Order: sequence, then C-alpha cells, then structure tokens
Amino acid sequence: MAVSCYLNREYQLQRLNPYSVNTEELGHEELGHDKQADDSGFIMSGLRQRTPVFFVLCTLLSILAVAPTQHAKAAERDDRSRIVFANSLIKPWGMSVDGSAQGLLVDVQYALGLETGLEQQLILQPYARVIHSIYSGDVDMAGLFDARVDLSKVIKIAVITESSVTIVGKAGMQSISSIEELRGKLVGHMRGSKYGPAFDDASHFSKVPINTMLQGLAMLYRGRIDAMAGTDLTFFWAIKQKKFSPADFVPLLVISKPAVSLYISKKSPHLDLIPRYRKAMQNLHDTGVINEIFGHSTDWNKIDGWSAPWSPKKLISP
Repeated sequence: MAVSCYLNREYQLQRLNPYSVNTEELGHEELGHDKQADDSGFIMSGLRQRTPVFFVLCTLLSILAVAPTQHAKAAERDDRSRIVFANSLIKPWGMSVDGSAQGLLVDVQYALGLETGLEQQLILQPYARVIHSIYSGDVDMAGLFDARVDLSKVIKIAVITESSVTIVGKAGMQSISSIEELRGKLVGHMRGSKYGPAFDDASHFSKVPINTMLQGLAMLYRGRIDAMAGTDLTFFWAIKQKKFSPADFVPLLVISKPAVSLYISKKSPHLDLIPRYRKAMQNLHDTGVINEIFGHSTDWNKIDGWSAPWSPKKLISP
C-alpha cells in the first residue's frame, strides 16, 4: 500500500492498535475520486442495460488484471516467515495499553509493514532484552539508539529519527558545561539504556538504574537523586503524563545526540530485505509519515506547548 496517503487517513490520526487493525479495511479510495466513481457508475449502468455481455467481459478482465499481483503477494507471504520486530517498553517508544502494543516505534514498525506489504510480528521487551534478542538472532529487526551498537552483530538499515540525551536537574540547579561537574552525584538513568561513552564509561558519579522515567522524575523531584539522564522524548512524555511543570526541572547538559535507527540481526534469514526496508524507510520520511509520528518541539522552554505529544487512545476492538 502506498504511504503517500497515510497522513490523510483517519487511522493515522486515531493511532489505533497497529497489530489488531485489518489492513484490508484501510484500502478505501481517496474522497477526491468519489465524483469520478459516481460518473463512471452512471455510464456503466447504461452500458449494462444495453450490453450485459460487455459488462461481464469488463468484470472478467478486471479480475484477471488484479489476480496476478494478488497471487504474487500471497505467494511471497506464504514462502517467507514473519519478520519479527522487538521494541522496548520505554514510554513513549513502546508500551502495552490494554494488552496491545502502542508507541512511537510501534507506529513506525506498523507503517513499515504497510509500506513493504510484508507480514510482521512485534514483541515488547525491556530495552536491554531488545539488544540481546537482536544480537542473538531471536528477533529479526529492532529500532536501536546508535550509541554503542555492536556492528559485528547487526546491520544498520536506515535512520528513523534523531534525539538528544539530556541530564536534567531539579529547578534551581545551575547548568553545567561538562559531565565532570556531576562528580559525587547520584544520577538516575533508564535501566539498560546506553547514552554514549561520556556517560556509560564515567565512574566519578553514582549511576542509579531506574525502570521508568515517571519514577525517575518523581525521585528527582523529591530529592532522592541529584539528576536524571534520558532522551528528550522520554522526558517530554513523562512530564506531561505526571502533570509536572517544566518549571520543576532544568536541563543541565546535553551529552549526546544519537540517532534511533532500524537494525537487522546478522543472524536473520531476511537479510535480502535490507534494500526493501531501506527504500520503505526513505518513503516514510519523504511522505511525511515519520514527521507526523514524531512531530514535536524539542525546545525545552516550549514543552507546555509541545505541538503534537503522542498519546495512546482507547483501542477499538477489531
């Protein structure tokens, strides 16, 4: 299915559960074609009254024209096993809502499925487990932060989006110019995440692994830790969900700006699909789908006016 119409379709705005929606229901023609269809229907109606044989012939030709394409796609699905994606349970990248997968990268993986026409399966895991799964070949693909990825075990297909890893403090703290100024501090971070050598290899401050950003911000707000590390999108999500004010916190230092990219395991049986997924990702960028999914303001001072904060809506039963 072409991606060029994604942003005009209702399902893209509603963000329904991508792994329970029947994609065949999304194949309606654009509203702009309605009048043409009505006119064609009127003409065909007259022809049917005059020449029933002509109508039957047209119908048969239409079926014969579509059948080879459908047969080819069905044959590929039958011959190829599902492409298995792993996605982290760090919000808003991935989460389980009423037992169904949702999130930013879940949206991306769903869009890739529509763009490629391939059957996919999604597994939600803690981020550390996602890394282990793709390295070991237990899953085929995953969206990973480029920082500290072992390229001897995975192949980078394409960049999905860019992010900023920021050290955040409680309101009143002074910004710092170097990570060295965190000496002796208690610094929280998302369990299993890698932020780059400057943070990952540092030993002059104590690192506190934390399961969720909501928990980290609450601990920071109550003074149980001195600072919290994380990506901009994760901070923005947590602050809005917890109803904190941006005035409660202050960014101290941006320590890296890693890209989030689509990777495939070198042990995957689907390595021949790399060009196909690379082209699909480029199409998602070119048609504005990625911008729609990740659209937001990265300006910390404008966090209250975040233009399009992603938020799951109650799922509609398929």
